[in-house]
Amino acid sequence: MLGPITSTYRWEGAIETSQEWRCEAKTRVELYDEIEKAIRSLHSYQVPEILAVPVVDGSADYLAWLDREVKQPAEE
Repeated sequence: MLGPITSTYRWEGAIETSQEWRCEAKTRVELYDEIEKAIRSLHSYQVPEILAVPVVDGSADYLAWLDREVKQPAEE
C-alpha cells in the first residue's frame, strides 16, 4: 500500500482530484481474472485503475524470491 496519494483525472467531462491509496499485488498471471473480480467487488469507483504490469528485469536474488513465492502450490 502506498499513500495517501493525490490523483488528478478527468471524469465525466470534469477535472477531479481525489486522495487515494495505491495497492500493488504480486501474483501469477493465471490469477489475474480472479483478482480483478475481487477488486471490482470491493472498490467504490465505477472504473478503478487495475493494471497488469509485466516484470521485464530485476535483481537476480529478488526475482528468485518472487518466483518461489508466487509459484503454484503443489497438488496434494
